Amino acid sequence: MIDLNQLKPKIEALLSQSSLRLCELKWYQYQGKRVLEVAILDQYGNMDLDTCEQQSMKISALLSEVDEDEGEYLLEVCSPGAERELHSLEEIREEVGSYLYCQLKEPRDGVSYYQGFLEAVEGSDMMIKIRVKTREKTVKVAYEEARLVRLAVKV
Repeated sequence: MIDLNQLKPKIEALLSQSSLRLCELKWYQYQGKRVLEVAILDQYGNMDLDTCEQQSMKISALLSEVDEDEGEYLLEVCSPGAERELHSLEEIREEVGSYLYCQLKEPRDGVSYYQGFLEAVEGSDMMIKIRVKTREKTVKVAYEEARLVRLAVKV
């Protein structure tokens, strides 16, 4: 299997030529086939089908150069989605002002998650504005306390 740690910088360099960034690079199985997923975004946090198609051709050419008898697999170049997971504190900092879902490792006062607007990131603490009945309040969650942080769609 292609080593993703070696492949990642090559794909990032290729994407940066088009002002795009790599959000996620992973292998997964789908209907018995291996799939290499490359999730990308533009500088504004958007992605469209035409861009995915263009980058798919470029990444496919790159993979032809680097994979050494890799065997059969599918390449999927896609958007990470509206509710994409945020994998690091740096990614979370980029999303100040966004609506997010934060699942806690351990419940706090009977609450296992918070969903609200990310107001700020101070050090490793996330300041999340939530609604409790009819009031708004800001909770502070240390990054280390979070099991999962992802963007959320407010309905």
